[in-house]
Amino acid sequence: MTQAGESFHLDVPDFVVAVVELESGVVVRLTATFYVEPSKQRGLELHGDTGRIYLATWGEADSTLELANGGGYAPVELLREPYRGIDWSRAIVDLAEAERDGRAPRTKGEHAAHVVEILDAIRASAANGGPVDVRSSFDPPPPLEWAR
Repeated sequence: MTQAGESFHLDVPDFVVAVVELESGVVVRLTATFYVEPSKQRGLELHGDTGRIYLATWGEADSTLELANGGGYAPVELLREPYRGIDWSRAIVDLAEAERDGRAPRTKGEHAAHVVEILDAIRASAANGGPVDVRSSFDPPPPLEWAR
């Protein structure tokens, strides 16, 4: 329903499951949907060979982080006091700070283009029923000063 209470029809998929093999060899199963009522499954959960990490929310900088190594989840000690809320302007602030400080911004066009290529590859794979190569890449930004 729209905010005005009117029905509408989606012309694109609203539920996607993809298997993404990263350049490092790590394999990711990505599940994404917008058609979900608020639920406990709001966060982000990452599973590895020796443990798993749970982030209660993906957008809020002060989200709780929990780690499980063979047992139940336990809170992860924070490195510093987190920003409270959602810092929507962080990328713009970094761009302004980079210009002021004479450094490269943390995210660049190559990063954005890579994300778009991955999303398009997922769409093409779903349409064609097979793997799609992603050819773009980018140099990841260094850790923030406080995380070194």
